[in-house]
Amino acid sequence: MLCFLASVISARAEIRLVGSDLLGPGLSASLQDFVRRTGTGLTTDFAGSHPGWLQLQDGHADLGVLALPPGATRPAEPFVCLPLAYHVTFVLVAEALPLEHLSWPRLAGIFGGGGAGHVGRWGELGLSGEWNARAVMPRVCDAGGGLSAALFRHLVLHDRDYQPAVVRSESMEALLDDLTQARAGGIALAPVPPPAGSGLKFLAIARTEQEPAVAPTPENVHRGDYALRWPVCLVFRRSDAPRLLPLLRHLLGREIAHKCSQAGLMPLPGAVREQQIFDLEP
Repeated sequence: MLCFLASVISARAEIRLVGSDLLGPGLSASLQDFVRRTGTGLTTDFAGSHPGWLQLQDGHADLGVLALPPGATRPAEPFVCLPLAYHVTFVLVAEALPLEHLSWPRLAGIFGGGGAGHVGRWGELGLSGEWNARAVMPRVCDAGGGLSAALFRHLVLHDRDYQPAVVRSESMEALLDDLTQARAGGIALAPVPPPAGSGLKFLAIARTEQEPAVAPTPENVHRGDYALRWPVCLVFRRSDAPRLLPLLRHLLGREIAHKCSQAGLMPLPGAVREQQIFDLEP
């Protein structure tokens, strides 16, 4: 679902900003305000993270807002790579479900299916009583370009396909409706946490059965303790930092953090953003 967006915000191409076609359009209005306030010349080309990275390497761009695939090597010198926000995969279930955490192998058994690890009923996860024989009903939300679903498939399923029983939803609204119909048997992968009053909760997740489960808080996501994340980073040449500093301050500020949240991403913790700005100051 990649789409091309190219907009010239100022005729003076002093700074060439490239990157994610999923996040970039949501930043356009804020960038226009920044240009009006500062008089900065700025061109934007949100054609995607991969072409944006190529433009940076070729010297055809100054700053990238790039979604870096999980496990990919981050850009190194002469580039600086600063996290801006994260695509996150949340695992949602009904609040009534007497379960607070799951491991990657268990999730693979639910969403990947097949083999000895297949999980089809909640009793196979240790639930008893009325839950023992109740079917596990897996769902996936493809909102936000489907990155949370792609992230889970890459990390947890090792790029295997989702099992046929997984129901796909194109929006969070559709997912919430579907989970309501599935009653307490549903379990879903979503790009954002459940809204208050929805009757849903997110689970803490562990990579293995032996490791402690971790909740998807901003701090845990940023540290990498909650590993179902896909970072979006600001990438630029270190030598360009002084002239990019006003724009970098803007991109690491509260307004853009709010825009990231609206776009279904988890922004950095405020203290981390402030430290990054401080570290950029001469």
